[in-house]
Amino acid sequence: MKRLISSLAVVALAATGCQHSYKFQSSPEFQQYSEEVNQWTGTEKVGIYLKDRFLDLADIVQADLSVGDGFLVNAHATKWLQAGGGYMNHGLRWGLLKRSAGTWSDDRVEGGVAAGFNLYWVDIKRLPVWGTSTLFQNEFAYEGPDYLNNHDRHWSDVGGNLHFAFIGANLNASPYEAVDFLLGILALPTIYAGPLSPEMDLGDDDTRAVLREKYCLPHYEYTLEHWDAWHR
Repeated sequence: MKRLISSLAVVALAATGCQHSYKFQSSPEFQQYSEEVNQWTGTEKVGIYLKDRFLDLADIVQADLSVGDGFLVNAHATKWLQAGGGYMNHGLRWGLLKRSAGTWSDDRVEGGVAAGFNLYWVDIKRLPVWGTSTLFQNEFAYEGPDYLNNHDRHWSDVGGNLHFAFIGANLNASPYEAVDFLLGILALPTIYAGPLSPEMDLGDDDTRAVLREKYCLPHYEYTLEHWDAWHR
């Protein structure tokens, strides 16, 4: 309960601060964001578009090989339909992880079943060891029911994990990220638009989303609430 209250408090504070800075377009945060976007040349915008599409494509499949002491089996078709259990004792994984590639330590105990209801429990600690710079943004520790938390794998992932004795493999495919990729392709006309233009970014992880985080500007208001106002 304390963890839930703390999380809600953090979200409320962040939302209050960010939305306040966005709703007044004369705010320093919004002006700095606008200036940075407006400095992009046409060539840079095309390059950003192609980079974002490549990364969206890479998000669809995540796979790795594991080595170390443990026994683990899991099969899942989203987090609401999964079963399995086991452990890894500070094993090493090598492969692809959330737009990153490299090696990371994986210490976990998990188990249970989910079939509409969720009785699947996880205790996970991940520590990046070697790889691309983005891999080191994925250090992660969590203990609790495996609900919507996407740090271990996305809630929509379909796949499985099998580790026996000292070697194993993990494979996930994400329908959610596949839709994000397809919508991103349709966003081509928006690369020449101004900083207020709506973006077709279901994953909210493209270049402009990173900039919005940088300047404490909310994400969803760029695609939903102010759509009509931008096109009048």
